[in-house]
Formats: sequence, structure tokens, C-alpha cells
Amino acid sequence: MKKYILYLFVVLFSISSFAKESLPATYTLLTADYDLVGNGKFDNFDIRDGKYESDPLVILKKLNDILESHFTYENSDVIEVTFATYNGTADTDTWDLYVEDLKFRTTEYVLIDTPPGYADLGTASTIDICTWNIEHFPKDSQSEDKVADIILGSKIDVFALQEIKDDAGEFKSLLEKLGSEYEGYIYNPVVNDDSKWDQNIGFIYKKDEISVVTEAREIEEFKGDKSAFPRTPIETVLRHKSGVEFVIINIHLKCCSGSSEEARRQSASEQLKEYIDDNYKSSNTSVVLLGDMNDRIDSKETNNVFSNFIDDANYVFTDTKVSEESTEGSGWANIDHILINKPLFEANDKDADKLDATDFDFDYDKYVSDHFPVWVNLNPELLSNEVNYIYKSKLNVYPNPSSDNLINIELPDNIRKGTVAIIDISGKEIFSEELNNERVDISKLSKGNYIITLKSNDKLFTGKFVKN
Repeated sequence: MKKYILYLFVVLFSISSFAKESLPATYTLLTADYDLVGNGKFDNFDIRDGKYESDPLVILKKLNDILESHFTYENSDVIEVTFATYNGTADTDTWDLYVEDLKFRTTEYVLIDTPPGYADLGTASTIDICTWNIEHFPKDSQSEDKVADIILGSKIDVFALQEIKDDAGEFKSLLEKLGSEYEGYIYNPVVNDDSKWDQNIGFIYKKDEISVVTEAREIEEFKGDKSAFPRTPIETVLRHKSGVEFVIINIHLKCCSGSSEEARRQSASEQLKEYIDDNYKSSNTSVVLLGDMNDRIDSKETNNVFSNFIDDANYVFTDTKVSEESTEGSGWANIDHILINKPLFEANDKDADKLDATDFDFDYDKYVSDHFPVWVNLNPELLSNEVNYIYKSKLNVYPNPSSDNLINIELPDNIRKGTVAIIDISGKEIFSEELNNERVDISKLSKGNYIITLKSNDKLFTGKFVKN
């Protein structure tokens, strides 16, 4: 695909030589050229009395079609393109071409053969994770092809997707376009009578890079709170080919501005942190929380609803840098985020990144989404050899609350060996012991709330109980 680097200025330096003689130093668009790209009209050029084309990439694509219909050229060849007013019948005087709020009478193009910007997403050796709101997928008849091209053109291992329409076959069709190297699923976390619900969450992953340890599930604790979680978060446990296992939680929080909407997102943030702390912190389990969080994390945000995560040294937003840089221009606020917890800090040796319109040679907003992919590359070689236990399920305890000296635990998955630990609400381990039977002595515990964990091999089961 030939792309053009566009220099927006009127004064041009002279061009001395070209790799191919068939490419002239200058070229003025002809009537036939307008017919080629605009059906004899001003379509997609809109150069009339202050009107302008809002997307420079549309113009670049049209010019690409024109030049390739006339000339052959090599990488880095340069041509000066001059535009002339087309009145529907003939060329007339030179006019100003408007691109957004800039105008220029002539323009220089450097013809280069480059891959699309998304070819740099991911590497062969890292754990590459991307969050991507694909806006009411498919929003256009070309959406499936465009999304498939982006996925196939990248090296991302896991895509966490939001805003997938109720599956009428389009998501299945997308997976078919991706081929046998990919798997994925759409998960509808909302009970909704509207069959056209388009807020579903899904995952797509590369089979040779990622395997599923635990299938995706709704997080039960959040299902009843439609204020904080209008779309119930889902989580799954994945294993990278390097052997690193991690919990990944995909969320899509409430949109829009206003104090009431911010309060809903803040409530969600508080509940998510409590959930991760309770279930994963004591076991040192690796967790990735990501998705369309619909709010900012940059320092210009005066009321940061995610301050509970930001102020806790056990968590970091990997996209902090890109969020600080995305504060001006079209689509300025970055509201799609990737958060990791402390067990993954060592692997996070590179800031997350975000694509923008210049990375695509088509009208991205029209065909794909009003959100751009945000991704992070985690380096598994930098992680220590410390065992990270993977959370499997809740550990049921009874009686609960308990005023007795003993509590009973329901042993899951036919487990008969392991280590039982009691942890207080501050995260301090009170005691641990080898599993002897289904009873645990709590006679020495003070009244209060506790967490109980059962570790067996690389599995972790956790629950809560109250001693009265």
C-alpha cells in the first residue's frame, strides 16, 4: 500500500531527480481525475467556499488512486501535486485545498511503501494484550473485513473487546475470517429484553500463544449492581506460551459526563479493587484489568474516579503515559485503559501505546470505531520464578457467620491436600496449616471479618467468613 507523508505548507523546495522517469516532478489534477474519484463531482474533496474535507486520509487515498492510475514509481519518489478547480466541465484556475482548518495551494507528497501502523502491535516474545471498543460491531458492512485486517496485521496475543452486537453471526463470521490460528467467544453479560443489544463483551486470542485455563464467567458479586455495572464484568484465566498465567478482567463502565455518572464509575472502581484485593492479593496472582472505563486517568482530570487504584502502590495503569499525551485534538481523552497488579510489574518494561487515525489508510471512524486500540507488551522473561497461584473459585465456609471454635470448608475439585491460611482484613496472615480435614480451628481468632484461602499445587481457592 502506497502512503503519502503530507507536508502542509505552500512554499516547496525544488525536486531534482526521481527513481523512475515515468513519474513527473509535478502533476495537475485533470477533469478525468475528478471523474475517477468523485464521479464528476467534488465528492470527498469539498473545495468550495470554505468547505473542507474533515479527514486527510480520505484525500490521500483518493490521490493514491489517481497517481497509481497514471504512473509507476518506487519507494521515496516525490511528486508535487497541484490542484485546479473543477466546475463540472473543465479545469480552471488553481484553488486552495482545505484539510481540516489548514489550506494549501500545492502540496508535496513523498511516496513510500510502508506497512500500516498496527503492524507494530506486539512482538513474538512478549505477552501482548489489547483492549478495543469496536463500537456496535459491526457498524458498517466493511467492519468485519477491517477489524479482521487489523487483528491479522498485528502480533497481539489477546484482544479484549467491547460493544459487540447481539451475535447474529457477525462475530462468528469474523472468527472465520481470522482463520484457524485464532479462537474467541462473545459473552453477553447483560440480561436484556432487547434482542438488538449491542454492548456485549468478547475475547479473541491466538491459539499458539494463549490457552484458556478457566473459561470466562460473570463476576457474581457485581451482577446485582446495575448502577455501577450496567454491563457485568467478566473474567477468565489465561496461560501464555511462556508458562505465565494471569487473570484478565474485561469491563465496560458507564459512559458520559456529570456527577451522577462519575459516581457510578467511582463505585465500580472501588468494588473492582476490593474484589481483586480480596481474591488475588494474598496469593500474589497476576491480574490484568482492562476495558472501556469511560473516564480519564491523566493528571488534568480533577475528579479522578480511579484514584483508589492510582494511589495504591500495588497497581499501575500501563497507559498512564499515553493518557497524559492524549489530552488535545480530536478524540483527545484516552478512556480505554489497561491496569496491572504488582506481580506483573517486572514484566512491564515498556509503556502501553495507542493507535490513532494516522495508523490507518481508510476512514477508521466510519468503518470500525470511535475508539482506538490500546495495547501493552509484557515481557515474561523479566518475571521472577516465584509461583503465582491462579484463582479458581470461591471456597464455601460454614457456619458463616460463626460463633463456634471450628468452621467447615467444602473441599472443591476432589482436593485432599493443600495449605489453609487465615488472613485478616489488613492482609496480614494470621496462621496457616496443612489441610488435615474439612475443619479449621478458629478458637484463637478475635471477632471480625477474615479471608480463608486454600492453596493446592498451582490452584487457589478463597472465601470469606465472619467470627462473632
